[in-house]
Amino acid sequence: MKYMHKNKLVPPTSTYGQGNHAPTVEEVTDVFIAWLKHRNPTRELGNTPDNWSIHPYENAFTVVPSGGRRGNYMYILRGDICLGFAQSMVSFKTAYAEAQNDTGAISWEDQKSYEVRGN
Repeated sequence: MKYMHKNKLVPPTSTYGQGNHAPTVEEVTDVFIAWLKHRNPTRELGNTPDNWSIHPYENAFTVVPSGGRRGNYMYILRGDICLGFAQSMVSFKTAYAEAQNDTGAISWEDQKSYEVRGN
């Protein structure tokens, strides 16, 4: 996973993704923004829903910068997994396949000790 990072998206106490309904775009947006703030509380740019374009894709969601913001980094959210990857180094197909695997994600508690990246 050299050009990808895989994290738990929500704290263990969260009820996100539980129950019999698929999450809505609004729920995914709220959880994604909370996760960004958890990883880097001092970062202001990008910590609002207006900065992100979030769309359903099969059994997951894709997240990219919105508006005039551009970047090489993309996120795939599935359940409580958030996989970020550099599109120039990893194909979407490879990243999506990795996001389907629930193993290898950095726990919520351990994420702050890892280097904070890009978006």
